[in-house]
Formats: sequence, C-alpha cells, structure tokens
Amino acid sequence: MIHLRKEADRLSPFNRGVDAYNRRDFFLAAQEFCRAVNEHPNYADYRFALAMAYRELGQLGSAIESLREALRINPNYVQAKSELAILLAMNEQYEDAQETYREVVSHFIYDSGGASGGVVEELLEVFQKGLEQLREGAYGDAVLAFRRATNPKLSMSEIHFNQAVDYFLGDELEAAKVELEQALRLDPFLIDAYVLSCRIGQVEGDYEKAFEACRRAIEIAPDYPDLHYHLALTCCALDDFERARDELERAVQLRPEYSAALLELAQVSLELGQLDRAQECLEDYAAAGHSSARSDFLLGRCYEEQGRQESARRQYEKAARDSEWAEEARSRLACLDVDS
Repeated sequence: MIHLRKEADRLSPFNRGVDAYNRRDFFLAAQEFCRAVNEHPNYADYRFALAMAYRELGQLGSAIESLREALRINPNYVQAKSELAILLAMNEQYEDAQETYREVVSHFIYDSGGASGGVVEELLEVFQKGLEQLREGAYGDAVLAFRRATNPKLSMSEIHFNQAVDYFLGDELEAAKVELEQALRLDPFLIDAYVLSCRIGQVEGDYEKAFEACRRAIEIAPDYPDLHYHLALTCCALDDFERARDELERAVQLRPEYSAALLELAQVSLELGQLDRAQECLEDYAAAGHSSARSDFLLGRCYEEQGRQESARRQYEKAARDSEWAEEARSRLACLDVDS
C-alpha cells in the first residue's frame, strides 16, 4: 500500500480520497479520486492516486490504464512508471514489466548523474528475481523484491519496515511484528520502527512493551516529538498521568503546533486538576487553526470545573453535534441540568 499525502486544500475531493485511502476504504477513495480527475484531467498525481486505489481493489487493468494516463501527462513520472512495472508483473505481463522497469532504471541513472554497470545489473537482477518469485507464487517475497528494485535508495531495513506498516494497516499484527524484528535487526537505530512497535503494543494492550519501545527510541532520538507523544499515551494507559504530562510538555516544546499532543496535554492537565494549563493548551490548539469536537468537550470541562455553567453548556452543545462525542457531551449536559 503506497502512502499518499494530502494537498493544501483540505476539502478537495483529492484530500477526501486520501483520507478514505489511508483508512483503507478503497472504494470511496476511488470515487473521490475519480471526481478529482474529472475536475482536473491533466493532473498526473490524481491519476496516480486513482491507480493506487484501483490496485488495492484488485482492479489491475484499471490501475494500469490510470498509470498510463499519468505517464502520458508526465512521461518522467518515475514513481508512476515504477508502480506500472510492478502492476504489469502482477498482471502476468512479464515482458512489458521488464521493458518498463528498464525505463525506470534509465531514470535512476540519469537522476544520480550516472551509475555503474554493476549497480544497473544488480537492480535488474533484483527485479528479475521478483518476477521469478511471482511465477512461483511467493507473492510476499516478490513484493519485497519489487520494492527494493524500484526504491534503490531504500535499505533492506526500510523495506522490511514499509512491509510492517502495510501489515499493521491491514490488522495483520503478527506479520507486522516479524517484519519489524527483521528491520530492527538490520538497523537498531530505525526510529520509526520503534514507533510502530509502540503502536502495536498499544493496540494489543501490551503497554509495558509499548513503553519499552518508546523508551529505547527516546534514548536514540530524544528530540523526536512523536516518541514523547506515544510514550505519553502509554503512560496514560498505565495511569501514570504525571509522567504523561511531562512527556507531552516535551512534545509540544519540540513542536508547538502539535495538535494531537496539545489535546492530550489538555486532557491530562484536567485529570491532574491543572485547569489553567488545560485551557492554555486548548487556546494554543485553536490559535494554530485547529478545531474538533474533542477540543469543544475539553473546553466545556474546563468551564464546568471553573463554575462557568453557561459557557460549559455552549461547549458541550457544540461537541454533541459530533456523533463520536454526542453521548459523553449529553451526559455532561444532563449533569449541568441537575446541578442547576
């Protein structure tokens, strides 16, 4: 699964497609990407994204056609050409796949200012090995080979990590852990692998494992805000709110606009009775241009604790418009009615 990034216009069909794609709703993603293509038929990136959605839906023919359109618009779109080579192979169009991959290699040579014949031959051998593994039915090994061949700057540890991410997103946690072990064995300093290991621990409820993964990563990269954030979430699950607060303070110190950390810090500060700090975090969150039902609810809690009943009521009413927060917000509203 290719990881897609949003563009500036957060309400665009493309961004809605990216959101759907990243939560693995590929049918909706394809619909939104089709809308984006219809609005801007000469945007190669939109056609590439549509191809990736088709691929995940198993519609290889449509995916190949969409990639060909992207390359018609931008013949030097190396990622599109790389993915086309892989999909042609998966569609058992082996000769076309080899020819397309040779064009990919020519781009690598040009972009790097020239490459030795040995490097070129190695890349071609890796891709050929993938084709052989595909013919033998070793799909997983073939995908790893294709990823290595089409991303020559990636190390094997990064390839295993990327495969672990795909397994994690597909809820195949045991397979993800196997890939992570291989990634960390090859590169013990691969920070993102520790973050993913922490996330797996959190999902499985193994918070001690999650804590240890983050702790080890912070020893390597103490200024990586995501590590402090995930360690804080783990501390919350272990009811260590003071340690969680300290880790969140460090995260927002390193990245002041870190919206998720600001919200979590507001929540933890409320748990610790630090109302002023909670409200300050929510103000920083809003000042950074963020808004959410959770922030409305937490601000309502601040106001309620401060005895500002009407202000609290307005915030809870706003939060109640969101289905995810409706039940909790209405519960607080009911408490306000009783108190009044």
